Amino acid sequence: DFALIDGYHFGPQPLIDTLAVLPYLGPRGTLAFHDCQAPAVAQALEAARQRTGGTVRALPTRHALTLIDWGDA
Repeated sequence: DFALIDGYHFGPQPLIDTLAVLPYLGPRGTLAFHDCQAPAVAQALEAARQRTGGTVRALPTRHALTLIDWGDA
């Protein structure tokens, strides 16, 4: 399973988006976050890491693309 979080990058919206998709992802999956330099996106990424127990991998991209993989994804 895969989801990309790349919506409104401010306030509670990245966390709302993240919490909305997590129930639809299976026991193995990947979440990608775009623009993780934005504090609200970084907060959502950390919330996803805590909920999934996944591994965080920051990719060397211009706009701070970061992945969380879990369950042998």
